[in-house]
Amino acid sequence: MKEQFRAYFSFSRKERIGILILLLLVLVVGVVPSVLPDSPIDNDSKAIIDFRQQLAMVELNPDSAQGYNSTSKWPGSDIDRKNPAATSTFRTDTRNNGYSATVPVISRDLFYFDPNTLSPADWGRLGVKSRTVATIQNYLSKGGSFRKPEDLLRIYGLSEKDKEALLPFVRIKQEKVSGQKAVEAEVPMRNYPTGYSPKLPPVKLDINLADSTAWQRLPGIGKSLSGRIVRFRERLGGFTNTEQVKDVYGIHDTVFQKIEKWLFFQSPPRKIQLNLVAVDDLAAHPYCGMRLAKTIIDFRTLHGPFKQTSDLKQLASLSGEQYNRLIPYLEIN
Repeated sequence: MKEQFRAYFSFSRKERIGILILLLLVLVVGVVPSVLPDSPIDNDSKAIIDFRQQLAMVELNPDSAQGYNSTSKWPGSDIDRKNPAATSTFRTDTRNNGYSATVPVISRDLFYFDPNTLSPADWGRLGVKSRTVATIQNYLSKGGSFRKPEDLLRIYGLSEKDKEALLPFVRIKQEKVSGQKAVEAEVPMRNYPTGYSPKLPPVKLDINLADSTAWQRLPGIGKSLSGRIVRFRERLGGFTNTEQVKDVYGIHDTVFQKIEKWLFFQSPPRKIQLNLVAVDDLAAHPYCGMRLAKTIIDFRTLHGPFKQTSDLKQLASLSGEQYNRLIPYLEIN
């Protein structure tokens, strides 16, 4: 047994050298870090960290930082404490070692404004980023509008700080329609519980222009139904009479009777060029469908361009009801 034990712990010359090298490496790894001094933190990094801490303190409570001399630690980064919301700027600190750091000073000019009429330059004065301003202008150019201050919260790209700062300063002049005349009236600013949006009284609306928010002002119309009405109208190309609103899924007779007196239309529907339209585009119309669209296009291919829209009466598969519903949307140049 003793011989076996001795043989087990016997090493060759190469093995002993290897063990020695391994022990030296363990010693180096374990001892050297404790001997070397800690690497100093870069002075510029310390200055940046200190400045950010002081900037955060000023944003939370400007009075708490009055004893702090920002220029002594970060030249050129002084903050206007009387109005911590001025124009957003960037200040640069260039040291003797050639290092340059650009530090943002976030601020804004605050004033009462109507988001429906505010210019891009004034949005910039309010501290809103140019990309977000472009989003707002694009929304307005496509027929969108702000009907209540809380609508501003839905703008994509508007930060939480922007929303919190700007909302108390929103003043919107909203159109109230009586018959076919619009009268502007300023919407009063009220403080409502978070998540609560009061139901505004109904107004007469143009069924071809009203957005989903306007539809929700009518009795019996909620968010889901209003969105369905607008999508159906876009597929149609516009309504040609108020009765068509009943064609929207979910608009029952009882609902329509409640809202009918608030509906009117002046804008004509979007027309389809009968001799130019492709089969897929024609089939997408709610009053047509793929089967009827193929029949119309095949007839046009076989007999040549239509001379007048009433030529569709020659189609045996087209019922009188389908013809009367579809014909207001067709035209021939």
